[in-house]
Amino acid sequence: MACIRINYSKIRLSILLLILALFIAGCAGIEKHDSQAGISEADLVVRGKVRKIFLETGTLIVKPFRGNLLTLSVDEQTELKGYSSLTHIERNNRVQITYRQEGQSNYAVTIEKLPAGGCE
Repeated sequence: MACIRINYSKIRLSILLLILALFIAGCAGIEKHDSQAGISEADLVVRGKVRKIFLETGTLIVKPFRGNLLTLSVDEQTELKGYSSLTHIERNNRVQITYRQEGQSNYAVTIEKLPAGGCE
C-alpha cells in the first residue's frame, strides 16, 4: 500500500497567504461609496489618519492607508460620526471620510471616527 505524504508547511503557507490577501483586500484606501441617504453615488470614501486640521480655514489633511495625502474642505454641514464637533478631531485619529470632488476641491460629506488598530 502506498503512503501519502502531506506537506503541512505548504498547506499552512497557503492558508496564511489567503488570510493575508483577504486582510489586505478589506483595507482599501479610496473606494466608491455605496449609496445611502444624503450620499451620492459619485461620492468617494477614504480611510486613513488625520495629519492636520485647520479649523480657521476649514481644511483637513488625511493620510490614506494607501496613497498620498488628501486635502479636504470641512464645514458645519459635514456630518460627524463619533465626534461631537470638528474641534474634537485630532492628529493621528483613524477616520473614514466620504467626500465629493468638485473641480479641483474635495468636500467632506461625512467624517467617521474609526476604532484604534485595524487596517493600515
